[in-house]
Amino acid sequence: YDDIDRRYGGDASAALREQVAKALYNKGVRLGQLDRSEEAISVYDDIDRRYGGDASAALREQVAKALYNKGVRLGQLDRIEEEISVYDDIDRRYGGDASAALREQVATALVNKGVALGQIDRTEEAISVYDNIDRRYGGDASAALRELVAKALNGRAFSRLLQAKRHWRVEFERPSLLSLAISDLRRVKQQCATRDLAIVLGNLGYALFLSGEVDEAEVHTRECLRLGQATSLQAQRSDARLHRIEPQDSEYERLLDRLWDEIHR
Repeated sequence: YDDIDRRYGGDASAALREQVAKALYNKGVRLGQLDRSEEAISVYDDIDRRYGGDASAALREQVAKALYNKGVRLGQLDRIEEEISVYDDIDRRYGGDASAALREQVATALVNKGVALGQIDRTEEAISVYDNIDRRYGGDASAALRELVAKALNGRAFSRLLQAKRHWRVEFERPSLLSLAISDLRRVKQQCATRDLAIVLGNLGYALFLSGEVDEAEVHTRECLRLGQATSLQAQRSDARLHRIEPQDSEYERLLDRLWDEIHR
């Protein structure tokens, strides 16, 4: 990749400029795979400096991808505020672009922004981001964007589930929050990617359980564990430890254990 840049980095040809940008992007990806995150970020910054103002659609896509990867790397370094700032920059620069590839890149960045906000306990802001994704892309015919909307709705539902647990003793808030979460998750179940189905079913089963709809909760939770196996079991146990409420979470853990034993009997 460095050799490509040395030999062709100064060439004015549009095709070669695009090839160099792709090589640099791949260099950043490889550095990330080697856990050399700071170097990867430096490469992504270089791509932005060199091609950020280019009008070429192909180069705009490369810059957006580089910025997105920079955000991911910052998150992995626990630099969450900087990560969020990068996703905001992607939206500012490319949010109005009609290109299908850039629309998908912006939506992906916004989903990650919502997740990052949740990680630092800024739940209301995370929900606002997920609302924005739904408004902007909820009616889009693109399969890729529909999957991203599903991720956003799942994130919004889980955020509301956690809010319900935080405010469990507030009788008038809890049912409303859980009802909104369940509504989102039923919608997500119809349009999420197959690889995400176990997570969605786990969240739906848990929300139903907390709402007192134990029989239906059991159906979805069993399917979650069947699809996701030990990974899903651990994820659901982890959810039960967040903002723990009793006796509900202990009862939910017993349900998980029973269903796990039945599946593997």
